Amino acid sequence: MVESFEQLNWLEIRDCHMMEEIILAEESMVEERMCKIFFPNLAFLLLQDLPKLTRFCSGNYLVLPCLWKLKISKCLALKTFISSFIFGDMIASSENVKNTCTLSLFDAKVVFPKLERLVIEHVKSLNKIWNDQLEVDSFCQLTLVSVVSCEKLMNIFPFSMVERLQRLDKLQIQNCDSLEEILESPELGVSRSQAQKAITLPLLEIVTCLEDGVKDGIVFSKLKYLQLCGVPRLSSFCSVKCKFEFPFLKEVILMDCPSMQTFSMDEIRTTRLQKVKLAGDEDKDFWDGNLNSTIQLQFMQKGQGDSKN
Repeated sequence: MVESFEQLNWLEIRDCHMMEEIILAEESMVEERMCKIFFPNLAFLLLQDLPKLTRFCSGNYLVLPCLWKLKISKCLALKTFISSFIFGDMIASSENVKNTCTLSLFDAKVVFPKLERLVIEHVKSLNKIWNDQLEVDSFCQLTLVSVVSCEKLMNIFPFSMVERLQRLDKLQIQNCDSLEEILESPELGVSRSQAQKAITLPLLEIVTCLEDGVKDGIVFSKLKYLQLCGVPRLSSFCSVKCKFEFPFLKEVILMDCPSMQTFSMDEIRTTRLQKVKLAGDEDKDFWDGNLNSTIQLQFMQKGQGDSKN
């Protein structure tokens, strides 16, 4: 069975404080793995101020071939975008969900081939955005990803998504207190060719860490601007020994990253970078020959200042 909404091209749902689900498929169809929900022309979707929403729909597949922007804001109970009735019932039970594996917002059941802009704000129950199993064409057109105040997230992207991020030019991450890395540590079996892909990120407003043990290093070939803001558990850009090169990086701004001790665990090349700005009550510029030693210096000075106080 296919549930299709052919004429709908713009959908906004706001301030429905009792809503738990947007579309409820027939349970018999979901159990038989026959339910496919199809929005052939939907281009924009906004879900905002839906504190009891646990999922967008129940079903086996959700296909939005024309969706270019998705914004999710203040959906405090949301953990996954689409689920079967079995998982839906488990989500509703706080005792059961503790005993299940971590749910992700998106998995292979959602098909978003044209999604360019993804904004996720104040989704406090969200543990993971993507899992490792995605449809081949999904999320390959992303140009903007913005994640704000998602307190349980520990990373943004699984390592398997690296090749899908070639169009990404702006990444914004703010006030994610548990965040430890942007790109999740690669699992065993990830190919070296995947890890060595040059990621094209002309504008990154907040980046945390890219992890891999690749000998030849990773190049951010177009990154010009890097700002790290409100990431209290961040200790470095990369927590695994890996060489990095940023040939066009000109500006680095740090703000409220009290645990950051160094930028990377291995050699880093930033041929155009000449200063690091510490933003706060009084903006200050630091430079000590290279990015690693500059961040190490400011961390030591901050520690000395704290000990005096």
